[in-house]
Amino acid sequence: MKQKRFMKANLTFFLISAFFLSGSAMATVSPVATYSFNNTFSAQEPGVASLNEVNPLGTNGFVSDPVFGQTRTVYQFNGNNYPATDQAGLSLDTTGLLTNNNYSVNMVFKFTQGDGAWRRIIDVENRQSDNGFYVDPSDRLNVYPIISGGETFTNNNYHDVTLVNSAGTVSGYVDGALSFSAIANVMDVNNTGNLMHFFLDNTVDSGIGEYSSGKVALISLYSGALTASDVANIAQNPFVPAVPEPEEYMMMLLGFGMVGWQVRRKQRNAAPTAA
Repeated sequence: MKQKRFMKANLTFFLISAFFLSGSAMATVSPVATYSFNNTFSAQEPGVASLNEVNPLGTNGFVSDPVFGQTRTVYQFNGNNYPATDQAGLSLDTTGLLTNNNYSVNMVFKFTQGDGAWRRIIDVENRQSDNGFYVDPSDRLNVYPIISGGETFTNNNYHDVTLVNSAGTVSGYVDGALSFSAIANVMDVNNTGNLMHFFLDNTVDSGIGEYSSGKVALISLYSGALTASDVANIAQNPFVPAVPEPEEYMMMLLGFGMVGWQVRRKQRNAAPTAA
């Protein structure tokens, strides 16, 4: 009888644990491609395309730098603002990773030039258009030509920046805080090679380029639209997978406590009475 009660209590504990842990897993958002620049352009995930280095001056490279209070290996990109062919950065073939208008990109980087000027973050039109994701001259995130946001991006400081494209609604976040949200299709991946360029401005403008050198510590791509709570959770520590919200941990602990109480109650009820 004792063994049966023990097995029943363990089964109850397992079922309740599985229920709460499955809820936690649902709250965890995993990227499809993670680039942490640990002396490599390869993704952490197997079978995923590597980033391509754009290094026209031959001065890019991996260096150590403090990022959010911890020394990390990062990728330093150095180029000239003009001509555009002298700009440095990265590119990625997103074929099979993202749909063209339903994706998210989370990045940890800093710019070291162009304060008070346009600085391109992401291009999705194979460098053939001004349309794209920027820091604008007021030091705000901007999806040109649609909207700019209210959160400040400061040069020479690492920021966690997230772009979310949810079927044409584009949102930008700085350090987990919403900067802007607007209906636009200018961030749909719109080129035959499904290329996404990072930090590189277009090559068809004859004027001064909208570019800054800088350093990048992380690029993570998601195959769907992150929610505001997802972004805030990721921004707490972008270098580890997202974790369940504190409320979910409390629910788990409450469930475990209930199981323990039930087991003890059954044991007391089953205890033999004194003769």
